[in-house]
Amino acid sequence: MFFNLKTRDEPCAYKQTFRDGKPVEKAPTPCAGTDGTTITVEDMFFNLKTRRKALSSSTSEQYAAILRVCGAYAIHTAARGVSVSCRKTRGGTDLNTASGGTTTAAIAAVHGAAAASDLAPFHCDATPGPDRPLDFKLDGFVSRRCVQTTRGVHKVDGLQRFTLFINDRLVESLSIKRAVDETYANRPDRASTPLAKPFAYLSLRVPGKHVDVNVHPTKREVHFLYETELCTALRLALAPIVAAAAGERRPGGG
Repeated sequence: MFFNLKTRDEPCAYKQTFRDGKPVEKAPTPCAGTDGTTITVEDMFFNLKTRRKALSSSTSEQYAAILRVCGAYAIHTAARGVSVSCRKTRGGTDLNTASGGTTTAAIAAVHGAAAASDLAPFHCDATPGPDRPLDFKLDGFVSRRCVQTTRGVHKVDGLQRFTLFINDRLVESLSIKRAVDETYANRPDRASTPLAKPFAYLSLRVPGKHVDVNVHPTKREVHFLYETELCTALRLALAPIVAAAAGERRPGGG
């Protein structure tokens, strides 16, 4: 694994090579490079022939997973001035977001204009008190209506319309996703086609001690304290956005 890193105020970049989880060089060495971080991985599972064979037989699936993760972080870090690109070695660029862009621009780059054209900012929070232990802050963007598109990661799985970060970590939470889906469940546009889904990008902040990351072997799915109360608050905050769009005509159509 090769790392090439450069900050804006450094006169040059630095590179470091790792093998089997350990640095090859004693210290990073100066080199030419552009601002940002580039990570290059070669010879994955070179010493595990069975795993390497499985990887080589599902390259499209593996690349789709990489593209999904890159797209999620492109959206999550867009407001911080971070740009993300993803491409195959011998192919065109599948993802490219601009540095200094907006979150909605990143959503359009990852999920297409249809998903980004009818978004509403979302926020809800709770401050703990003597009789209220719930402590969280939830921000993001949600679709005012269900949308249908074949752009980007949606070719792989329509479920990827739901993107959740908890404390800056990309994770899955069935309870939060269910709360979002149920809020849209009775919408006419939801019922019009099974491919029409609500879009949601959510960033949740909770105390670290409230999160249980040991639910899944990959630590991809998490549970947390006061899940039921948080999901109730989410539904109550999301319902007015959905209701406000229920009687409106869809832009450019009926």
